[in-house]
This record gives sequence, C-alpha cells and structure tokens, in this order.
Amino acid sequence: MINELYNLSKAMNSAGVKANVWNRKYIPIPNITAKQPCYRITIQGGKVLEISSVDKELGKLLRKYGTNHGTFPSMNLTPLYLVTDDATKDAISKITAESLDSDKLEEIRSWCQKDNWDNKNFRSLYKNHMESTPNELEKLVPDFEPLKILTEEIRLFIDPQTFHRELENTAFAMLSERRDISLALGILFLCKDEIKKGKTNKDNISVALETPRLVEMGIPAVSDMFVTELNTALLASEDENGADAGELDAFGSAYSPIDDPMPQVKLSGFTVSLRTMFKAHECQFRYGRIESASYPISSENRKNLQAALEWLGSEEQKDKTWTVTDKSEILFAYPSHLPKSPFSFVNTFSCSGGRVFSACAKGLIDELRHGKEIGSDAKADGLQIFVLNKLDKARTKVMYSRQTDARELEVMSERWTAGGENLPEFPFEKPEVIFPITAADVLNRFWKQNGEITTQKYTPIPPYHGIRLMLEPAVSTVADLRLIVNQTTALGTFLGNKMAVGKPLNDEKFVNCIKEMLSLAGILLYRAGIRKENYMEDLPYLFGQLLKASDELHTLYCRVVRGGNLPTQLAGSGMYRSAAEYPVRTLNMLGTRMNPYITWAKSYRTKNENANGKESWRAAWLLSLYENIASDLHKAWKSDIHFGDAEKAQLFIGYLANFPKKENAENKKLTEDLIDEQ
Repeated sequence: MINELYNLSKAMNSAGVKANVWNRKYIPIPNITAKQPCYRITIQGGKVLEISSVDKELGKLLRKYGTNHGTFPSMNLTPLYLVTDDATKDAISKITAESLDSDKLEEIRSWCQKDNWDNKNFRSLYKNHMESTPNELEKLVPDFEPLKILTEEIRLFIDPQTFHRELENTAFAMLSERRDISLALGILFLCKDEIKKGKTNKDNISVALETPRLVEMGIPAVSDMFVTELNTALLASEDENGADAGELDAFGSAYSPIDDPMPQVKLSGFTVSLRTMFKAHECQFRYGRIESASYPISSENRKNLQAALEWLGSEEQKDKTWTVTDKSEILFAYPSHLPKSPFSFVNTFSCSGGRVFSACAKGLIDELRHGKEIGSDAKADGLQIFVLNKLDKARTKVMYSRQTDARELEVMSERWTAGGENLPEFPFEKPEVIFPITAADVLNRFWKQNGEITTQKYTPIPPYHGIRLMLEPAVSTVADLRLIVNQTTALGTFLGNKMAVGKPLNDEKFVNCIKEMLSLAGILLYRAGIRKENYMEDLPYLFGQLLKASDELHTLYCRVVRGGNLPTQLAGSGMYRSAAEYPVRTLNMLGTRMNPYITWAKSYRTKNENANGKESWRAAWLLSLYENIASDLHKAWKSDIHFGDAEKAQLFIGYLANFPKKENAENKKLTEDLIDEQ
C-alpha cells in the first residue's frame, strides 16, 4: 500500500489537491452511534456542570492525542458502577421518564454498589489520561493557550474519586429532572457479567472534555477549530524537533531513523496503520532490520502518505475513489492523473443506483483517456486498484492490488459485457450484466430446494474476487462454475415447476438473484470459450429445452384431463437432477414417461377447444415443439455422454430459456392450419 500511496501523493501534488496532515499521535475518536455515544463532559472549578451527547457529524471531526495507554482531551473511560445481577440489568433497561419518581431514584441509588473505578488498572489508565498525556502535550505545544486552560481545569480532577463523585451527582441530577435518561444511565452503569480480577474493563465509554472558559473564547474543546489549531501546533513542533538528515529513505528523500510506528488513518468502519512490523516476531530479523528500519521512510513522506490515504478515504471521496464492499473490506481506485472535476472510479466495479455496467465502464475509460497528458507514456492513463480488509481488531491487510490502464480496461470490460450477454431470452426480463463486485454475492448464496437462501453468514468468496475475474484472464473459473452448478441443482426443479404452471415470480429480490446467477454463468461460459450461438445448438442446452417442453405438455394434460390437479413434480422437473448426472439413462426414462402425454396430445390437438388454459392448439404446438427438439437432440447425441460443470450450466440455461422464436412462429402456423382443417 505504501508504494500506491506514494504515487497518489505525487498525483495529488501535481493536481494541486491539498489534504489534511495530522500528527501521528493525534487520532480520531471512535465512531459515534446510537448505541455508542460520545459523552461531552463540561467541567469548571472542580465541578461537572453538564453531561451531554456529541453530535455524530461533529464526532467525525474530533481527535484525541495519545496512545492506547492514555489520550487527551478526549478519552475512553468506563461507567461508574458494575451491575452483574440479571434482575437489576433488566430493571435498568426498562427505566422510563414516567417511572422516575422518588422511590425509583432511591432504588437506582441502591444499585450503585460495585465501584467500577476502584481497581489498579483503571486508576493507572486514568492517571495517563488526566496527568501524563496532558503534561506531554504541554511540553510539545507550550504556547497553545486553549490547551493550557483545559489542563488547568482537569488538574482539579487528578483524584479519580473526585471526578467519580461529580459524575455521579450530575447523572442523578439528570435523572431527577427526567433529562437525557439514557446518557445518565450510561454514565452510571455497566451491565454485564462479572469481570475477572486483574482484567481491565474493555466496555468503555467515549468522553470528550469541555469547559465554558474555552466556549467563551470562541474555541470550544469539542470543536473542529480546537482540533485544527492543536494539530497545527503539533506539526510545527515536529518540524522544529525532527528534521531529516543523514541517510536516504525508500523514495530517495533525506532520512533519519524514526522509532515511532507508522501513522494510522481512520477509514469507514476501521482504522489502519500504513505499515506494521512487530519486533517480537523473530522471523522479521532475517534481513538484519526491524520495524521502521526495515523500510525507512522520512517523516515528510510519512505525512504525505498519511495525507494521501486520508484524502483517498475521506467522506467527500465516497463512491468516487472508494466504496465499502463488505463490513470489513474497502475498495479503492484512483487514476495516475487526478481529474479537476469529481468522478467515480469505483462505479465500474461496484453497483449502486441502478447503473448499467457497460455505461459505467465506458465512462471510466473516457475519463482516463481524457486525463492522460499529451505525449506521455501509454501507461500514464493508468488506474490503481487496491482492496483493504480488516482481518481482526489489530490487523488490516492489502488483499488485492492491481495497476491497469484504459486500453486493458476497454478490452476486459468488453469481454465481461459480452459474457454477461452470452445468454438466450427468458420468460422474465433478460438479465443485466452484473458488476464485478456482485459476482461474490452470487457465489456466496446457498439455496434450499424451495427457493429460499439457507444462510448469508458463510461467505467464502471475497468481494474483490469479481475484479480479478474481470481483469485477469488467467484466473481459474473452475471453482466458480462448480458453485454456480450447485445452485442450479438446488433451484432447477423449483424454478421449472413454477414457470411451467404459469405462476409468476413475484418476489423481485428472488428474481434478481436468478438474473445475477444467469449473468455470471454466461460470463464463466464465455471465459471458457463457450458462446451462446454454439451452445444453444448443443446437447446440454437442447436437453434442458426438452425438459421444459415436457413440463409444459404435462401441465396442459393435467389441466384438461385432471381438472387442473397438478402433481408436485412435473415430467421434466422431476428428472432435472438425474438429467444433470445421468443424461443417457434419464433421456430413456423421459421418453417412456412422456408416451401417454404425447399420445393424448396427438388426439387432443384436433379438438376445437379454446377455453383459457385448455386450448387444443397448444397441444399441437407443444407436440411439434417436443418432436423438433428431440430431433435436434438426436443429431447432437453421442454414444458416451457425461455432463461436466459447463454442460450442467448450459442444461440449466436451456431449461429456463424461452423456446426459439423461429420454432414458435412455425409451430403457431402449424396450429392455425390444423384449426382451419377442422
């Protein structure tokens, strides 16, 4: 990722794009949600004046200085009291404004038994928050007056019991006034099972300190202005104390050894380090260097890399240079030359808003070529793609990276489009060409035989897999085709039955899933050199059409002869699974089973019956259709037949596809002649 970001930083510099540069230890506060608010605690003169919640949007701008061992002026604390009793936890969850009378307040006070701050680990952390880290900050930026004012106020709370008592009093005042009840209870109680002795409580609450003195100055501690000015002061301190000299870093810039870890950047949903090397892993010593020395990067370039990723993953660039493809995965894409006007470089890979793949691909290719400098190398119109995945709480990894250009994108997107269109017509609307990211959604679906998805928790195929399928012709599709065939085996009988009896597929989400599956099947067959103009005349597809014709003829028979009493499985659908595995044996069985219906159709086709659903001309049409398909199937038949995954996919497509238009026209003319003869 470092090399990609270095190139991006140069592109940003060329385009005059300015991004925020942050002190490495000045990090964003946790994301604010309804379940995880940020508590603004206003203090003055050793008193807690107010507890309120920080707005979610403001929270995106706030930062705190420090490490996991202590931060300031925002920090993570823990609620005042621990509640482990199930009955009490249930009672707390049911507290409402209407229930808060004097008796209820006394009952709430009775729950304040187990002091959650009365342990060695928390007191050590508290000291770092309220003493060590503020002192460190003051040494770094001694002339930053707002920080001085805030540290003066917090020194009155050096004793944690003083702060504990003030927070408790303020919380109960809020409860007695029936104001911000959830905030007050969140400060007071941590409801969970007993915490093991000696373990630090990890169920923290996010806190941001404020004082009226700063509000009166026009620079509140909980504000974008305070954050910006403190960061400016910290960066100025870095420039004074950390000039690079001596060696050269990986990019040829002046460099002095830096012991600090690489900067972190907060992205959508998680925070990433630009690079991590842990000296406790002995294998890292094999090159004689460890941590920052193993890949030297100057402090200036560190800032540039951090700024590049900050800009690339900023909220303003969402759906332009990045998009979330999974809860723990982000796709980034950006060009060698940044455009002057906003443009989405990720829309070609990830679908949203009803866009069409071919149009998105064409727009991206045109944009890349438009941004290319005249006389530059052909690769100058390149596009850098990489995917970050949050593996666990501590690790984020680049899972996929690729450099491409307009020429390659044009060829690959045309092939992808041709593959998605490598399909016949269906009774429902023809499938749109899926976007690459959607391919993983398709492959990760597991179906029941009644058309329901069994689970969506198991997702073995990562979202970026579809990008590899599109951009890398050498990537094997064997496993993908196998997953598609498993789905067709589960759904074949269910879909065939519904379509033969004329039941509409009303569930739009289900129909879209089927369309996506068919589109991906067409792409995979195209990748294997199997084109629709060829496979529609080949044995597996024709076998699927024969099963479809059998179902429709069987359905007509049941409506006329059995009064509409349809069996659970029709003649074709009942043999779909065996047709996929044992085509020769199944064809013989199908011929035997269809004999009575064929005999009936030969006599019924001459009846002048026009009742809805029982038309005699349909018997003539289906009989002729069945015979024509069987004749074509006989021509394509081989003595030893076995269906592999590609053939099974064609069988499924043939089973769902419309009958050929030419056949329909000829057969309808035949039925008209039969009616005229009557």
